[in-house]
Formats: sequence, structure tokens, C-alpha cells
Amino acid sequence: RLVKGSMVIEGEGGIPGGERLLTTVLRACLSFAGRKLAGAHAGDDDAKATSSRAAAWCTCVVNVLLNAPEEAAISCETYEVFRTHFARFPDLGSATLATVERAIEKNDLGGNPARLLVALAVAAAGSRDGDVKRRAIGRLSAFIGNMSPDDITAWVDHLDGRSIDDLAEVCLAQPSELTTRAMPAVAQRWPAIRGDALVLAAHGVVGGCLPAWIDIFEVVARCWPSKDGALRVEEESAVVLVLESVGVLASSQSEITAVRIARAATRIATVSCSLACEAAVVNMCTGLLKRGVVEAGCALHAAAEIACGDASEALARCSIDFFDIGSSHQDDIVRCLAFELAGEVIDFSNAGLKETLLRVSSNAASAASHVAGEMLRLVSANTEAGGPIAVLGTAPGALRLLLVDARGNPEIGADTFATMLDVVDGVQNLTRAGVEGKEEQFCTLRLSLEVMIDEAARFSASSLSLLRHINSKRSTSTELTDTTAYLTHLLDAHRTLIAASRSQIGNRCRLSLEGCVKLLDLGIGPAHIMHMSARCLLDLSIESRYPLSKQKRDSVLACAEHAAAAWLSRAPHEAAAALKLLRGCIVVASARGGMNFVRSLLLKVTDSSQRIHASQTVVKRVHPAMASNSFVAAGRAGKHSPMCSVAAMVCNAFDKLLCRTSFDDEAAHESAAAMLDVIHVLAISSGAEASADAEFVLDACVIVVRDAIFHERMKPELAKKALEVVIDHYKRVDSLPVRVVSFSDVLVDASRHVTKGRLLLAPLCLLETLEADLAELASVDYAPDTGEAMSDAATALHKILTAVQVYFDTSGKATVSATPELPSLALLALQAARICLEWICKATPGSKEEAAVISSGAYLLRSVEVLMRCPIIPEPESDTLQRWHWDLFFRSAHMAARLSLDADGHPRAPVRGLETFVEKGKGGEYLEEVLRTRTALANKMSWADDWTDAPLSPGRRLKPKEDLGIVSDAKPLLNGDTPRKAQKLAATEARRRKKKRRKRDKNPFVEALKESEGGKGGSTKEYEDLEDFIVCKPGRDYRRLLGL
Repeated sequence: RLVKGSMVIEGEGGIPGGERLLTTVLRACLSFAGRKLAGAHAGDDDAKATSSRAAAWCTCVVNVLLNAPEEAAISCETYEVFRTHFARFPDLGSATLATVERAIEKNDLGGNPARLLVALAVAAAGSRDGDVKRRAIGRLSAFIGNMSPDDITAWVDHLDGRSIDDLAEVCLAQPSELTTRAMPAVAQRWPAIRGDALVLAAHGVVGGCLPAWIDIFEVVARCWPSKDGALRVEEESAVVLVLESVGVLASSQSEITAVRIARAATRIATVSCSLACEAAVVNMCTGLLKRGVVEAGCALHAAAEIACGDASEALARCSIDFFDIGSSHQDDIVRCLAFELAGEVIDFSNAGLKETLLRVSSNAASAASHVAGEMLRLVSANTEAGGPIAVLGTAPGALRLLLVDARGNPEIGADTFATMLDVVDGVQNLTRAGVEGKEEQFCTLRLSLEVMIDEAARFSASSLSLLRHINSKRSTSTELTDTTAYLTHLLDAHRTLIAASRSQIGNRCRLSLEGCVKLLDLGIGPAHIMHMSARCLLDLSIESRYPLSKQKRDSVLACAEHAAAAWLSRAPHEAAAALKLLRGCIVVASARGGMNFVRSLLLKVTDSSQRIHASQTVVKRVHPAMASNSFVAAGRAGKHSPMCSVAAMVCNAFDKLLCRTSFDDEAAHESAAAMLDVIHVLAISSGAEASADAEFVLDACVIVVRDAIFHERMKPELAKKALEVVIDHYKRVDSLPVRVVSFSDVLVDASRHVTKGRLLLAPLCLLETLEADLAELASVDYAPDTGEAMSDAATALHKILTAVQVYFDTSGKATVSATPELPSLALLALQAARICLEWICKATPGSKEEAAVISSGAYLLRSVEVLMRCPIIPEPESDTLQRWHWDLFFRSAHMAARLSLDADGHPRAPVRGLETFVEKGKGGEYLEEVLRTRTALANKMSWADDWTDAPLSPGRRLKPKEDLGIVSDAKPLLNGDTPRKAQKLAATEARRRKKKRRKRDKNPFVEALKESEGGKGGSTKEYEDLEDFIVCKPGRDYRRLLGL
């Protein structure tokens, strides 16, 4: 009645009537649901029915909330009702949040802001249950990640004091993407929170330097107001502390991290007009410019932040001095950076600061002129291989600043660029022999060409004027008359240079994102341009975490459109480059724009019919006999969840490529690798969609990738990349025991291929992950599913060790030297096996999975023993493992004794399920052998455990520890050279050969049946058949059941 509007009530106390009625209804429904949940957990007679009624009340709450007016649904009174009841009933929050997610998914109400309110209330009130609170924060982060910045700001504006206080507390308590996305809106609504966030982030950066704290510090600095941004005493002290610590952070952290911290702290000092902070900035820059390359780079970036900000006049003059010092620095890298940053400052100010940087421009012109001559000498083969080329490292920055100065006056640097055109002509005839020994110099030349390409693409008019001015003074056979011909000439030289020098992506791309878009629009060499654009996007994704400007967002969307069009056109020579570019766009959109940007990007570059068809196709391939509602759910995910559906599109293309291509072709190999990279990044992004339908489609995609690992056409490098996708997915969606079971299943499938000598590279990364998970699983308290996970892991490790042994036996000793992955595989499997065996030896007796654990442990013990006898492992590592090998035999004997097995391998006390395993030979045979042959040694000796903590590798030479006492004592026992010992061994061997048949346990039902029939019901063989097929319940009196 509330939803339909048929009930009207008058407001009281300033609260509207509809809102008061809504809170009354919600309070009643939440109370009923909470009491039902509490009764179900307290042990009601019909707990299932009670939980069902609680779920019905939660559904009622959600239906009322999602259909109520938006103002009432997110009001402060509504939030207080939720928060109070979630604190009163600990399980109510999780149940309500799950109901909200189901309702949103079913009714397509993803834009309803009420879901945010529920998640925030659960996160604020879920302090009693850490898992519930973490899940609520994760859901809240996913919800906010799928919203645009304007939507986030609008939602925060509707919050009252209590709810916004809870949101700020949640953001700062666990720094994550939620904090970086919501903090600008929270700070705008509640300015006082900026100071507290600044102090916390500053101490987090200086103390632990966690990436999340750096993101928060940078976000707070960006949203700090230019006016009325005065700092309090504690805030000023925090900023000064960060500025004084930049030098230490530059030596301990990466260059990008140190630069981000320096620029963020400098911006706060600049806009706050704090004298203490300004003095700290000047001292920081002055000191860092006298130190190494990374420290000087931080100082120059801080100077650029000052020059581009609203700094005081005195601080602005200091920044010009810092640029002058950097342009005269003794290191070429520092000088190049000073020139580049000076060019960016002039671009930012629209040439307003050009007059103040005259000295820097003069130094750049001089350096560029000298560099151009040296490059011409380089390509003309007038230098010997590896000969020194003076100040070549300053070329990209010097040319960049010189081109900026030449925009207004083409005569500036005309001679220099005429020389550079001669250099470009010389590059056309370059060969690999001419590059050999001078790779570093030609790499700098390649970066210089990228500077010229970017300038010509972005500023075509000024570049054309400069080109005409050069042509008027220069007579060549190839005269360039327009910008397109000029760009084509430069791109051909750049492509030739890359092919000749075999240069890899290692240096920062000098093309800007806007220049890449201009080049893609022109369509000159699209595959080559897409490769360069992907490099540019990679640099953009790691340089900062702050949201992109509107201009860069549009550029990323344009790149994604070009990439999708090129890939969907199925052009084989462009497919790999297009997929790399698409992956770069997704990574940048995720890092600098949030999941909302990723969704909008994918929705723009793909069609809904394509996504729906791909989602249903991949699900139908994995589940051919699925129900119709699952097929509809896959189509629904394809329509509303673009991340998983685009992953399905790429997955289908990868499956088709695998079926028709052998991957011997380099283009096909690159395309497959690019497809796996795109699936990987989309699988990571799909976690924010919070939809069961999306998870269903994504699981199907991962299964297709998992099956492709073991395809006969799969190359080792591609199999490893595909396995990394699978491992990362299982880590993200499964709990620890379930993840161990999943990894074990993959390892069992891989063992079949290891037996044939295939797929030796991929299991290495899987074993490393499995070993870490097993160590973590063994360290936690026993849980019901721990035994099953350990049993499956032991079985998988037994399979892989046996596969290594079989491959070695069938191929011979030469395989060890021919396949270096084999010893590493064996060592990693042994390290994981040790963790399993130690847990099995300490397993709790009487557990439900004890029989399966004993069986798998016995098999694993046997496979370890057999493998240790083979010369697969290098000698140093083998010597180190030998003591553990001996100790392993004694541990197995102790394990058998501790599990109450007698000398024949039978249990003395009832062990649930163990008799069947022992009698059928599933592990009992080996334990029996261990008991008979090693009990005496186990009782007399205790070996030291010399297993090393560091992972072993075939290339690592380890010295075995010398302990002559233990070895000399062990020799007579191991060799058995005494008469008494020989007699014991002979008697043991005789008992082993004269093994008696075990007696069959009598079936109580069959015995009762025999008694009731008087022995006339059938033959002995028929009764034995009945014993094999009839299973009896323990404790049941079958004689009474049959009327005896």
C-alpha cells in the first residue's frame, strides 16, 4: 500500500508523512527478520523454515525500499533504522545485503542509490563480524566504482551528518578504491575531513608507504582548495614531514612513486600559502638537485608543480631557478627531464611563462643542435661500434622544448631540424649490422623521432610552417610538401629503426595520447600506431591514480573505438596490435576512471547483440545440457554486464583461433597472447559488476581458457599465460580450501602431459602458488574442508611426481640436461609434498576424511621415495634433501603407529572408513611395508631436518652440511652388514612373501538372513555376492528386523 500510494499519513515533527510511514514499515520488517534469524541460529525445531521466513521479511524490506521515493529511501531516518537494526542483529545485515543484490540483478535497478545506503549501514554496524564488514565494504566499493563522479557527488550530497561520518570512517579505516573514488565528494561536502585524511595519509606514506595511502594523499592534494586552504598546525607538520622524507622515499621506492609523493606534497604547500611548507619545498628541491638522478627528477617535478600552480611570486621565481639548475646538470637524464618539463609548463600556461624560461630554452637549443650533428654522424656509420656519442641522452627533451619554441617562429631551430631530416633519411637504409653495438644510442634516436611525430600530429599547422621554411633552404630529392607525407616519412623511419634495433618496450613513450589519436584518425600505418598508443597508455596508467581530465578520457575512448573496430574487422595483421591497445584502454580506464568508465567504454565500442550472442555461446559450450533459465541468465549478463560479456567475445575468438591455427605463425602467436591479456584484465574488472549472472559467464570463460591449456596446439609460453589467468581467477573468487582443490584438479590434468614431456613450463607457476596456499592452509585451525583439500593436494602431487618419474624413465638421463624445467618441477613438487605430509602426520585422528587422507598420504610417500632414488634433482640439492628423505621413512612409520595400525596394517581401534582402504590396497599396502621394514630404525634414530626455507632451483649450488657422526652411525644400519641384521631382514622378506589372505568382515544383514533361512536360502557364493553389494548401517539390529 505504501508503494502504490494508497496510504496517506500526516507528518509530525518536521518529518514528511510518507517518510515517517516508510521508517515505520522498515522498522517492523527488519525487527521480524532479525528475530527470525536469531531464532534459527539459536536452534529452533524448524530452523530451515525460520530462515525462509526471515528471508521473506528481508525481501519485503528490499521491495519497499527500492520502490519508495528516492528522497525518503536515502534519508537520515531511513539510514538510522538500518544501522540500528544491523547493530542489534549481527546476521541481518549480510542477509539484507544479499537480498538487495538479488533484487537489483533481477529487476535491473543498478542505479538505485538505496543499495549504497544498505551497504554503508552494514559496513558501519558490522564491527562484530569482520567477514560481514569486509564484504559490505567490498560491495560498497563495487557500487561506487560503477558510478560516475557526478553520481557519487549527488549521492553524497543527500547524506546527513551521521551517514557521511560513517562513510568517511569506512574510507579511512581501510584505504582502497572506495576511498579514492568517494573522498573528493566527501571532502567537498564536509571540508573538515580533508585535514584528518591529510594527516592520516601523510603518516601512512612516511611510515609504511602503502600504495593505498599514496593514492589517498594524492587525491587529498588534488581536491585541496586553492582559496581558503590554510593548514592547521598538525596538517602543516604532516606536509613538512612528507617533504622532508621525499629524499629517503626516492631511494627506497620506485621513481614514479617518489614523484607522485613529491608533486602531491608540493601542491598542498603551494595552494595553502604556508610559509613553513614553502620553505620545506625550497629546501627539498635544493637538496635533491645535488643528489642522484631519481632525487633530482623529484625536485624538477616539484618545480613544474609550482610553476603550473597558484604559487606565490617568490616560490615561482625559485621554480625557475630550479629549472635553470636542472638544464645545466651534469647528468644527461636530468637535463633531458628539465627540458621536457619546461616544455610542459609552457604548454600549460599557453606560452605565458616562455619569457621566464629563456635560459632553459637557450640550453635546449644548444644541446639539440649538437645532438642533431651527433645523430647524423651516428647514422652515417662514421663512428665505430660502441663509440662515444656526446650528450645524446638529452636529445628527446631538447628537441621537445625547441619544437615548442618554434611554434611561433619557424626560424628558431630550423637548421637543427634540417639536420634531423637528414638523419631520418639516413635511418631508411639502416641495417641490423649497423645498429649492433650502438643499441643505446639508436634507442635515444627512436625517442627523438617520437617527439617529432607527436609534434607533427598535434600541431600540424606550425609543423607545416617549419617544414616549408626548411624546404626553402634545403634541396633534396625527397621534398616533403604536406604534413601527411612528413608523418609518413617519420613513421617509416621509426618502424625501420625498431625492426633494425630489435628494441623492446623499456623507455617511456614520447608520444602523447592526443597525438596517438590524431595518428589513428589519419590511418597511416595503423598497426604500428596502435603499438605506440598501447605504450603510451601503459605509461599513463602508472604515472598517477587521480581521475583523468575530460580531454584524456575522450582520447582513451577514441583509442578504444579504433582498437575495437580493427579487431572486429578480423584483419590478421592488426589483430594483435588492436587487442594490445584495447587492453591498454581498459587498464587506464580502470586505474584512472573507475569501473564506471570501463563500463561506458565497453558499451560504446561493442554492440549489445554481439555481447549477448558471445555470452550465450561460451556458456553453451561449457554447459551443453544447461536449463533454459541459465541460457536466459547468460543473455541478461551479456546485455547488462559488459566486462564479462566482452571477455566472452574475446574468449570465443581465442577458442576459434586455437582450433584453426598451430601458433607457429608469429602473428597468430601474438594475437593469442594479446587475447589472453585482455581476458585477464577483464576478469579482474568483472569483480565489480556484483552479479551472479556475470559470475556465471565469467566462470565459463575461465573454463574455456583452462581447457585450452591442455590443447595439443598450445605452446608452452601461451599455456603459462593461460594458467596465470586461471590462477588469478581462483584466487579472487574461491576460499582457501576450495582454491587448493581447484589447483589440485588442474595439476592432475597437467600430469598427463608432463608424462609425455609436454607442458613442463606451466605447472611451475601453479606449484609455486599451490605451495604457498598449502602452507597457509596448514597453519590455520582444522576445518571440515581442510582434510578434503589436503587429500586432493596429496593426490595431485603424487600424480605429478609419478609423471616426472615416468617421463624420466622413458626418455633417459639426457632429458634432464635437455629440459631444464624438469628438475625445477620436481623440486617444487617436493616442497609442496613436504607440507602435505607434515599435515597428514599431524592430522586429528577420527576425522571424517581420515581414510582418504591416509590413502593419499601413503601414495604420496611412495612417489616421493621413488623420485628421490632417481638422478633428476641436481647433486647439491639432492644432498640437501637426503636427510629429509631418510626422516620421511621414519615419519611414515610413526604415522602408521600413531593411527593405531598393527604389524599387519590393520587398525587396532575402529577408525572410520579406514578398513576399506586398507583391505582394498589403497594405501594400506605401503603403510604395511613401512611398518615392517622401518619401525626398528624409527625407534632408534631421529634425523635432523635440514630443509632449506629458500626455494631451490637447478642453478643454485648448495653445499651439503657435513655431519660425519650421523652418517657414520647410519651406514651399518642402512647396509645391514651384521649377521643379526641379515637374519632379521631375511625373516622380514619371508613374512612378506608368505602373506596370508585377510579374513572378510561378516555382514550383519547377511548373517541374519542366513539364520532366518536356516542355511537353505542359497549357496555360499550367492551370500558372498550379497555381502559385496549390501551396505549396513552401524548399530542396526538386523536380527530383530528379520524377526529373530
